[in-house]
Amino acid sequence: MKLRLFILIFCLTNNIFSKETSSQQEAMILFNKANTYLFEKKDSESAMKFYISSIEKNPSYPQAHFNLGIARAQLKGFLGAIKHFETALKLKPDYYDVYLKTAEIKQKLGQRREAILDYTQYLKFKPNEAEIYLLRCGMIYYYPDACPEREADLKMYIQLKPDSALGYYELAWFHFRFARLDSEMEQIINLNLKKAISLNPLWIDPFFLKARLDEEYIGKDAAIKIYSAILNMYPNNRAALSKRAKLYEEINMLHEAKSDYAELVYFDPKNYEAHLNLGHVYMLLKDYETAEDILSIAIKLLENKYPDLFQTNYYYYRAWTRFQLKNYNGSIEDYDVILKNFKYDQKSLFYYDRATVKKEFKKYADALEDYDNAIKYDSLNEYYLYDRGKTKSLLKDYKGAYEDYTKAIKINSTLGIFYQARAYASIQMNDYQAAKMDLLLASDLLPENKEIHTDLEVLEILLRDSK
Repeated sequence: MKLRLFILIFCLTNNIFSKETSSQQEAMILFNKANTYLFEKKDSESAMKFYISSIEKNPSYPQAHFNLGIARAQLKGFLGAIKHFETALKLKPDYYDVYLKTAEIKQKLGQRREAILDYTQYLKFKPNEAEIYLLRCGMIYYYPDACPEREADLKMYIQLKPDSALGYYELAWFHFRFARLDSEMEQIINLNLKKAISLNPLWIDPFFLKARLDEEYIGKDAAIKIYSAILNMYPNNRAALSKRAKLYEEINMLHEAKSDYAELVYFDPKNYEAHLNLGHVYMLLKDYETAEDILSIAIKLLENKYPDLFQTNYYYYRAWTRFQLKNYNGSIEDYDVILKNFKYDQKSLFYYDRATVKKEFKKYADALEDYDNAIKYDSLNEYYLYDRGKTKSLLKDYKGAYEDYTKAIKINSTLGIFYQARAYASIQMNDYQAAKMDLLLASDLLPENKEIHTDLEVLEILLRDSK
């Protein structure tokens, strides 16, 4: 009896074991087929189907869950992928590759703090993987309060890869970006840049950072020398050419800036920004005809590439250039475009400039309207009030002019031209005594102005005659 019972139990157990073994074998066949689709055929969708079938046959196999997560992530199903990775981790708690994958996904989803935690977990298992310190460091960048952690990661990367220029450059950039810049820190940054350049002398990024550092500590001339050195190595490097041109422009070496911008235009005839900068330099050199032509090309190139993008300075430079060429209609048209498209409240400057053009064009009433709008946006600008007062004088509204000059003086009482202008308004209203007081104040502020002294002499005659 006992023997029969033993034989029955053995047969049942053996049958169950055979079924489990068979199921696992089927699961492995499906798993391998899924791998073929995922890694060889690059067919993530088909791979998912086979991984799911494999898991149904053997739900306790962690790698199937892990690879299913990879397939789902490739199809942008990131949240589902994370769930599969977490299942794999539950089945195999030391499955450290899971942390790397979930960190990558969370990074893509903008979940940076969570990604940092996952990179940290991975490094507990693989503390000597230098690249992961660099990845975690990249996430820490978004949290300025975590600067010590970022610096530690960069130093660890350098320790693990002492012959890599990247670590020294990243540490130099980190100190330049986040550290307090003093002479000691300058030396540290320079040492790291020197090491990066010695390890990879053809890598251009450390030279660009060196230029920025020298501009900060030494001056624009020093930065120009670095950009020139870069251009000696790479004559067609547009970034170095552009930065050098901008620095030339800032230190008023306009002909050198013009040469660099012209070269940029030559390299890329459709570069609207290079045309803009070149046109601006010609404007500063007072070659207004050439400036207008180049700025018009810049506007056309920008509109062709980005029809819905409006850039104020393109039209602003051309408006000013046309004003200098006495092309008042063209200048007004450009200001019209600016005021129509400018989306912010600070429109006062554009109204003011357009008013100036209209006043020069002898459209005094139109100019007055623009001055009104400029002052509406900036009521405390003394120059706006002063120029509106001059326009009112041209329209023979001397009382209104007097009031504007008075407002301008209340804002800034140190400018002699304001008192001089108010004196002329008073003269037109036959208030010679008030005019004399203003001319005396103007004379004190502008002692070298002979016109004021002459006006005072004429005013004394008018005062005598009025008696």
